[in-house]
Amino acid sequence: MMGCKKIIMLILCTVLLSIIGCQREEKIDIRGEITSVVISDDNKVVSILVEGELEEDTSYDKASISIDESTSIYLLTVKDKVSAEELKEGIKVDVIFTGPIRESYPVQATAKIIRIIEQDVSDETSNKISSVEVMEAMNDDSMKLLKLEESNYASIDEALKKREDIDIMEWSPDESCIAFLISDIDWGGKMYLWHTGAPEPVEIQAEKDMICEFIWSPDSEYVIADIGTSISRTGYVVRSKDNALLYNIGYIGNFLWSPDSKFIAMTLESEEKSIALTELDGTTDIYLFNIETEEMQIIDKGTPEYGLCITSWDSDGTLRYIRSYVNEPDKSEELSYQYQ
Repeated sequence: MMGCKKIIMLILCTVLLSIIGCQREEKIDIRGEITSVVISDDNKVVSILVEGELEEDTSYDKASISIDESTSIYLLTVKDKVSAEELKEGIKVDVIFTGPIRESYPVQATAKIIRIIEQDVSDETSNKISSVEVMEAMNDDSMKLLKLEESNYASIDEALKKREDIDIMEWSPDESCIAFLISDIDWGGKMYLWHTGAPEPVEIQAEKDMICEFIWSPDSEYVIADIGTSISRTGYVVRSKDNALLYNIGYIGNFLWSPDSKFIAMTLESEEKSIALTELDGTTDIYLFNIETEEMQIIDKGTPEYGLCITSWDSDGTLRYIRSYVNEPDKSEELSYQYQ
């Protein structure tokens, strides 16, 4: 019987190769002022009308935006989420949509993320809080990193878990080092490594980005920061012993470490076009990537009729992957490659 993890990966492969790509690159859909707030009978904010200018990094200038339980709302003056009751007429917001967009005018959509970037304050001068000033203050605060006189697994783990601005953290398999992200509300954050025995963590000099998780090599020598908001991903490859950012890699969906930590298996977009319309321009192939030499070795190629998706790499060296047929979503084959 196929295990739970393999079933999950099969579903992922089906999604990656489905006729209609269901993910899109996350960007700010609208930036503007809230001009109307709709309150329900039970006194909850259920929708807002936002009006602004069409800018280079936005898609709409006016939108009627629904708010539900899955909507995340942030206020620049705090690091935690806030309730929809903070949304009032006259404040300025950035909004990212989710789900279908009804192309009326104004457009109608549901909010995935709302960020309050400018808020009225009731002081004598009736000034407004500058989003730039607030962000600078928050960044200064986040850079006040912890220091420990005695740093070990337990003390570092406890110290980091007390920080409200650390969303993602992952210990190496040998528990000698932890990778973590200090986030801000500007849709990103900075990566750090903290080695046991060191009094403080080290910032990895990478661009601030949307890091989703840290994936360590089995031997704890490398960690990759998985980045992106669509199925086309980027990974920052970092060597643990000297905290060095080596290079970036690109892949589709996910990647897997070899048991000996020398290679990465990944799915890449092919030049071969698919017979169906997908989020990708081409079908997908499977490659092995040498972590030291950066050389690529192709394992199997997709065709216009099917694409490939990696699922697991067993301790005996067996790399398992799935062949999914784009016009037959119920049809798939489990294949394997024996790594030497």
